Amino acid sequence: MWKNKVDRKNLNGVKETYVVEGLNLDRLINTAKNRGLTLENLKKCSNRKLFVSLSLQDSKKFFALSKELCYNIKKIRQSGKTLFILKAYQRLGIMVGAIIFMLSTCFFSDLIYGFSFSGSGGVYQSQVLYCLNQMGVKQYARFSSFNFEKIEDEILAKNKNLSFVSITKVGNRLNIESSLAVDSVDRLNGNVYSLVSEVDGVVEKINVYRGTALVKNGDAVKKGDLLVDGYMTIKEQVVKINVLASVSIIANEQFLFTSNLDNQEEQAFLLAKANLLDKEIVEYSVIKTQNENQFEYITNVKYRYLIYVG
Repeated sequence: MWKNKVDRKNLNGVKETYVVEGLNLDRLINTAKNRGLTLENLKKCSNRKLFVSLSLQDSKKFFALSKELCYNIKKIRQSGKTLFILKAYQRLGIMVGAIIFMLSTCFFSDLIYGFSFSGSGGVYQSQVLYCLNQMGVKQYARFSSFNFEKIEDEILAKNKNLSFVSITKVGNRLNIESSLAVDSVDRLNGNVYSLVSEVDGVVEKINVYRGTALVKNGDAVKKGDLLVDGYMTIKEQVVKINVLASVSIIANEQFLFTSNLDNQEEQAFLLAKANLLDKEIVEYSVIKTQNENQFEYITNVKYRYLIYVG
């Protein structure tokens, strides 16, 4: 109904201009007039070419007539005071479709379609899923409804076999990266008042439950740097407390492997991996150089190093 109102009332001033080519153009002109079409600004350029303007209501009929009588016809422009109404109407569907698409994209991109696990702590996948379920983190729940850091803390608190948990949104999946805990009597006796870096690297994630963090995610640290100190400030008073915290550091090491054989990059990496024992490797690269009759392979390895006390 709205479309018909626009066509009949508001678009009377819109004109469409055509160029028509073919033999016996008078035949087309007379036939159009006999069918009640009003031809405006009629101009013959030659016996085989003319320009003509029609109202928007007559344009479709004229176009169909020209095709019916085998004339070549092409619309070259639109004009008129109410042309902007037509343009707005023609674009309305595109605009509405674009808005619907954007809204639906935003809506569906916020839904959790599934879960994925990575890291050595993946062996406790079922326990982690149960914990997530208890917190309402389920399939088709919204990512925006949850605080990832609180979820990470909750999982760590409920599963003593894990020492590191990181949750990220990957597309429409919730990825849970975790690492197994390695028991240490000194670190877990409850009488530790500081957490010190044991390697050079970059802080990936720091969780402090008691104590004061002296670094943040992304900070470069050196071996021996104090990361968490055993104090807190209460009403402007500094109180000494034991530390309960965990830090994940991305450390880097290089390993040299020399061989008489070419193409030994894989062997070089395996040797480096063996030297790192059970460390979780995040990234590595192998650079090969030739020195006389020998090949040198330098393996750069980034790995995750976990420190936890409390």
